[in-house]
Amino acid sequence: MRSFKESRICVLLHSHKKIANARHEFIKLSGSENKMEALLQVLEPSLAKGNRMMVFCNTLNSSRAVDYFLNENQISTLNYHREVPAEQRVENLEMFKSNDGDCPTLVCTDLAARGLDLDVDHVVMFDFPSNSIDYLHRTGRTACMGAKGKVTSLVARKDVILATCIEEAMMKNESLESLSVYSIKRDKARSRVNEQKGRNAKMEADASARKAEAARKRAEDIAEGVVQMNGHAYANKKPITGWCRPVVLAISVVEGLGVQ
Repeated sequence: MRSFKESRICVLLHSHKKIANARHEFIKLSGSENKMEALLQVLEPSLAKGNRMMVFCNTLNSSRAVDYFLNENQISTLNYHREVPAEQRVENLEMFKSNDGDCPTLVCTDLAARGLDLDVDHVVMFDFPSNSIDYLHRTGRTACMGAKGKVTSLVARKDVILATCIEEAMMKNESLESLSVYSIKRDKARSRVNEQKGRNAKMEADASARKAEAARKRAEDIAEGVVQMNGHAYANKKPITGWCRPVVLAISVVEGLGVQ
């Protein structure tokens, strides 16, 4: 998947929903890739530039895991989710917005995706959202009032279809709200059908290969048996007669067809 610069703000069906005027980057993760390590590789260079960052997670457990991992790697964080008391959430936001830069990373759930006045340089989606509207709300935390910003999404295999639809819609300057639940389900169904077709084709090819190998082995076994029983005929260059002759002729035909 590519990263690209979205140069214009796209106003959606509702005026308060906009695509951030930011650079959007989609990082497709392999099945064996460590997601936490991928997050660290995204955060470290951005933090080195002094950027204020938000890391979005889909669940409380995911948010806790990210917070613990980052602190273990000497990255100071603040939390914003429903299990943080309201007073503490307010305090965390004030610390996050302060200019001293002591805690430039806010680890949060979608509770922080709307209704907050924040000046964020970089939004990171550790967990990709389940729909395009949540993606819009998260990206709205950066590039406010025409300022520059960046959005980085870690895309797991299960999120590829939705991420691709969002990416293509932004490239065409289309409304993300046009990505209906039906169209996403349709694309997922098509993907499953194509995957099944690929598996079926592989199974058919494997079956054909096994049949060809079995035929080759049978021909070799027949040839070996005839040679053992009639070795004296080959050695003395005498014609083979009787019941063996049709078998030898069959072997000659098989060899002429190029069966190895």
